Amino acid sequence: MSSQEVFWIAAVIGGLFCAIFAMRSSQKEPTRLRLGGGSSEPSKADGKAVVPASRQPVSKGARGERISDATVDAAAGEARIRSVNVIFNYNGHSWDAFEVLGCPAGAPLPMVKQAFDQALRTTDPASHEFLRAAYQAITKLKSV
Repeated sequence: MSSQEVFWIAAVIGGLFCAIFAMRSSQKEPTRLRLGGGSSEPSKADGKAVVPASRQPVSKGARGERISDATVDAAAGEARIRSVNVIFNYNGHSWDAFEVLGCPAGAPLPMVKQAFDQALRTTDPASHEFLRAAYQAITKLKSV
């Protein structure tokens, strides 16, 4: 078989392949998602609605920031802010002090102290300054 015959056979197969795809029936439309009951408002339980994270107020402290969980009283429209996380800067990065010490966010001070002491006993001495910075950020904001 010569190279011209191979070329023409490949061209015919390619042409048939293109014709099959060109004459195919139209594609089905993608499935439409049913995104819950048509309500675009957030769910309201007990007269309270959760404020989206982009609209939550953030108050800054001298050593760190408080990131707040905010709820809005749907009837009054007033925001109540409850601080749970403590963010501090160390070595140019932002850290959550509770996560550094291995405590749940908003943990009471005795639990934080216990976790801090445990972390000091079990970590490398090079990390002690980092742990102290996390503990100081929590104690400073808890004492305010």
